[in-house]
Amino acid sequence: MSTFPFPLLVPRRHRRTWRRAARRGMSLVEVMVVIAIVLTLMGILAWGIFDVFEQSRARTTELQLHRTAQQIESFALQHGLPEVHDIDRAIEGGMPLDSWGTPLVYLRTGRGPRGFDLVSFGADGVEGGEGLDADLSLRKSMEVKL
Repeated sequence: MSTFPFPLLVPRRHRRTWRRAARRGMSLVEVMVVIAIVLTLMGILAWGIFDVFEQSRARTTELQLHRTAQQIESFALQHGLPEVHDIDRAIEGGMPLDSWGTPLVYLRTGRGPRGFDLVSFGADGVEGGEGLDADLSLRKSMEVKL
């Protein structure tokens, strides 16, 4: 029996060429090696994309801190700096969330009557940490000019 599925359709002079071509196909080991190489390259690429994505989350949170500080400063110009328990009056819709889904923290500081901090606790959501888990903070001290 021939290795070619339709031996009668192929002219006699080409049958030998078809048989050699059928034997020259890729083996299972070769296919598995190619798949392993492709998966390794995809893993390296995915790791790089994940790192860029996490860095963009940190940058977005920094922008959110600045935007929230501007809202607090606008409120403070008319009504004075809000107390910690009264921050919802200053920020429409309440305290916004950082890029990791935890609310920003508003703190009144001891740096005069016009100082405040806004803090995001980073990716881990707890105080302290390094790298992506590091806290992001914004310190503001509003000066009153007469």
